[in-house]
Amino acid sequence: MKRRFLLGGAASALGAAALGSLSGCASQNIDSYRAEKPVLDLQQYFNGTLDAYGVFTDRSGTVVKRFSVVMNCSWKDGQGMLDEDFVYSDGSTQKRIWRLKALGDGRYTGQADDVVGPAQGKTEGNGTESAAKARPAMTQAMENYLELHRHAAVRLALLKSPDVALRLLAAHAVASSGNWQVKPDPQRTRSNDIRASVEQSPAQAAFAAEREAVLARLALPVDDAEFAHRSGDAVRTASVFARILTLSDAQVQRIAAFAMAETLAAGSAAARDRGLAPEPAHTTGTSAAASRTGRLTSVPKKNSTG
Repeated sequence: MKRRFLLGGAASALGAAALGSLSGCASQNIDSYRAEKPVLDLQQYFNGTLDAYGVFTDRSGTVVKRFSVVMNCSWKDGQGMLDEDFVYSDGSTQKRIWRLKALGDGRYTGQADDVVGPAQGKTEGNGTESAAKARPAMTQAMENYLELHRHAAVRLALLKSPDVALRLLAAHAVASSGNWQVKPDPQRTRSNDIRASVEQSPAQAAFAAEREAVLARLALPVDDAEFAHRSGDAVRTASVFARILTLSDAQVQRIAAFAMAETLAAGSAAARDRGLAPEPAHTTGTSAAASRTGRLTSVPKKNSTG
């Protein structure tokens, strides 16, 4: 049997695909699809093995979890079986088995153990609609209770594991989500001459080389435009964090240093700090030499006498 692929909508009940949950908004009148071709035959399409993919989003539209599912489908005498195996981006898995029945005139019904009552579906032309309600695993109050207690426990664990906290901090600087909002400095220039001068500077070239090295260390594409951007993708943050957990302290410090440099605001007090930044290249003496090499001019030392 030929293997096919299917894309699922955000937070959809993918297992109800044969009953129309992937076809779009159910508020659309299904009769408007009656003349559309080719005609959708669920018993023909959902027969064999299908690979499906989808995402879950929160109310703001932010992707919070991705998933894939392999659907093994079969029909006999108008009775269908959809055996689904889900794999989620957080590593969890789930199994759902749909028992489907063709009622005639394009109407279907389906049941699964985690769905309240039978799901009803109907097809017209190449369109389909359905209504299915997943059985809630817990109340919203219980979910809130567990999330807040889990949050308190994780915060305490971070206080006791500063090495892990440092890596989580670096992951949020690289791929911010949740309460973090990080963005790189846009390096705005007031003229083409200034832009050309900055692009040709040795410091800019060295920074670009370090960017490639850091992205390679994180197993990210060298042209990744989302580095240090607020993508809001919690899955991306978790993926970067998992990668950083495997790195040494020196490697993490290198990533953190680059993230700080990437997001340092031009013209800010920190960027103008004499102890942090060398003098511009047009000056003379040791400061100009430091500017060409990109080394700090000085590092403040603590007074040994207090």
